[in-house]
Amino acid sequence: MDTLSGNIAGSATLEQQETTLNDTERGGGLNLVSFEISEQTGLPEHKNTATFDFRDSGHDEIPMLKLVEVPDNKTKSEVKKGFPDKQELFTTDVWVTDVIKKVLVLR
Repeated sequence: MDTLSGNIAGSATLEQQETTLNDTERGGGLNLVSFEISEQTGLPEHKNTATFDFRDSGHDEIPMLKLVEVPDNKTKSEVKKGFPDKQELFTTDVWVTDVIKKVLVLR
């Protein structure tokens, strides 16, 4: 399947990154499949790479993404309990305000 990737500034807050991902999905008929620290070297700032696949035009809208930090003193299961109406997509390490954070990606 074809995919599309793009960078998001690692200096952005988690809420700003969540908004960017949701806007990208909605505006382009896309579905987030991965979100991770960019492997590109020599960049002047920290970047995260989001990879999307294309949704068929006939499919219904998908629920909005929710990004939630997993603090060091909690498990992802403990964090997920706060969002019983959301499904877990994956957990990833990404730059958030220029600090690497563990993030639970929900839909």
